Amino acid sequence: YFGHLLSGLFLLGAYIFIKESRNYFLAGFLVGLAFLTEYTTAIAGPIWLFLIFYNTRNFKKAIVFCLGVFPAVLFILYYNRITTGNMFDLLYNHAALAAFSEMKEQLGFRLPKIEAMWGVLFSSYRGMFFYAPVFFLIAYYFIKKMFQYKWKSITNNYLLLFAMIYLLVNSSYYMWWGGWSFGPRHLTPVAMLLLFEGIIYLSKNKFPKIIFLTLAIGGILLAWSGKATRIYMMPDDPSRFSNPLTSLILPDFAQHKFNANTLPVILLDVKPQTSVYLWLFLFALCIALLNKWYQNLISRN
Repeated sequence: YFGHLLSGLFLLGAYIFIKESRNYFLAGFLVGLAFLTEYTTAIAGPIWLFLIFYNTRNFKKAIVFCLGVFPAVLFILYYNRITTGNMFDLLYNHAALAAFSEMKEQLGFRLPKIEAMWGVLFSSYRGMFFYAPVFFLIAYYFIKKMFQYKWKSITNNYLLLFAMIYLLVNSSYYMWWGGWSFGPRHLTPVAMLLLFEGIIYLSKNKFPKIIFLTLAIGGILLAWSGKATRIYMMPDDPSRFSNPLTSLILPDFAQHKFNANTLPVILLDVKPQTSVYLWLFLFALCIALLNKWYQNLISRN
């Protein structure tokens, strides 16, 4: 998961630089770092390059973006050269295990599958909406206003086109479910961007806060329960574990099987059960303190 989170962080930074400060060089540089961290995020490069030029009609800004990406391109060519002997031959073409043999052909990509799209979006097995239910609220308000958008609004949106293409690409991967995984781990980078923009979008709409809190807290508790028990390593057998929550996580809670690989257990020798609930308390405390800090900033301004 570290690679997915780091690539998502780089992409989020690039997205903010494009959208807010129009710093196209740093945006390109961060896209390059995201690509080095997770190669599928390279999709953002040509999409955002096209949108930058389409929206600005300025070759210079497009070239500046490309110059930002260029160091990462040089690095990956060098890396391939010293590892595989060919600048254009990726390590993914040399997977040793039989389970990853399909990666040797088109890096494991085929035509997109409806089953995969449903699986990574809505299924209890790996669905993004299942593991982050606040997406239902975001999608509701987006669809509600979708018909009000004009073409210019879509082309000005650097996230929408990227998210749709990223979903299609991941739905064409031979192992779209991500192996032993908690949720759709391959969608982590785009999910981070969608949550970032989605929360901002929701803040502009009026609705009962209890709805948002219920969905957000539900997703956080689900993520915490996976961290507290299986450390997000959910078996990839949909015939037996189509719903990891009911088939794995809740039974572990009932049997008091908690994650012992935590700092309080290792350093302070506390019980795993105490450690996982301590994390939940500290998380809630941090959110409360951040909210108080934010309120103080608002009152000063």
